[in-house]
Amino acid sequence: MTIIYEINPPKIPKGKSLSEDEIDSVLVNLKQRVADIAKSCDGIHITESVLGTTRVSPITTGNILRKQHPDLKITVSMRVIDK
Repeated sequence: MTIIYEINPPKIPKGKSLSEDEIDSVLVNLKQRVADIAKSCDGIHITESVLGTTRVSPITTGNILRKQHPDLKITVSMRVIDK
């Protein structure tokens, strides 16, 4: 059996762009949650725009997490209809 943990990136204010430093800052809690759960699952799935809420890009989030967890399987959802 494969266990995949689904995680939502942090929300960002509508219409606001975040710098790389701001993205790192808002991802601190998410990175800790992934570090904790990575010991108990086979991978994580990063969602995008849950219920139309603007969030940090799952591709950006996945790229940052890949650097910390190179062996963890990471998948993302792309909901382009909300863009």
